[in-house]
Amino acid sequence: MKACKSSVIRHDFFTGILSNPRFLLIPFLALLECFNADSKIGQWQKYLRIDHVSIYDLLVGIFQGADPLVSVSGKESHIAFPYLWFAIIVFSVFIGFDYMRKDMTTYGIQVIIRIRSRMLWWLTKCAWCLSQTIIFFLLFYGTVFLFGYIKGYFFSIPNNTEFINSFVDSSEVYTMKGLSEYTPSYCLSQLFAPFIFVLTINMINMTLSLFIRPMFSFLLSISSVLIGVLTDVPISFPRLAMLGYNEFFFNEGYCTLYGFSICAFLVIAALFVGCLFIKNYDILPYKE
Repeated sequence: MKACKSSVIRHDFFTGILSNPRFLLIPFLALLECFNADSKIGQWQKYLRIDHVSIYDLLVGIFQGADPLVSVSGKESHIAFPYLWFAIIVFSVFIGFDYMRKDMTTYGIQVIIRIRSRMLWWLTKCAWCLSQTIIFFLLFYGTVFLFGYIKGYFFSIPNNTEFINSFVDSSEVYTMKGLSEYTPSYCLSQLFAPFIFVLTINMINMTLSLFIRPMFSFLLSISSVLIGVLTDVPISFPRLAMLGYNEFFFNEGYCTLYGFSICAFLVIAALFVGCLFIKNYDILPYKE
């Protein structure tokens, strides 16, 4: 059993991650995001006459997001759809959106027969989902940090918030309160909030693909991201990954605690739904 389990994990890692050519595009996407954010940051640096800014500020520039579109509809507004932010989320799901279903129609059937545990097969797929999200952000953040190092961004926690407060002060909906200091909780949330959200949306996509075709589950998962673009009600957990529009900067900004709590609930729910489904479903019809 242990040998079979380890072989399944190795199979998922090599087939679902190392052999997936889509991962090679992550650094290029990260560079595109870096150049765009660095361009905006450079304009503000000249305006404020600040020589250097922090790598955390670059992350905010990349994952900044936008005001909820519903709140600014009907107004004379310059708020646009956050295309580059949306592109990160779409690609993070697209990388492995069809792997679980493909495995279920081929190697997965043999695995379940050999280990005689559908539950174990599903749990290894959840482990694969976590692994691919980790590797996505290792590649993405690795590229961002390398770019930041070359461009001279500070990697230590800064003590001056003048730049970041001016940079994010562009909301037409919220009241700016400003970041008082770069606390450890702020820095950690800025690093992990996008990761937690992407892990959640990947788990949702993988669970949905148990019931419907991968392309439909992908479209439904991405459609759920639009909730966070359109509105800022507490259930709009995609706003967790909009680092420039949270409660650290705005009085009405999205609460990261809400976002983390909702994501934790959705991940656990997806885990249990998958367990119940795979336990009772006849997988033989999947065989082609």
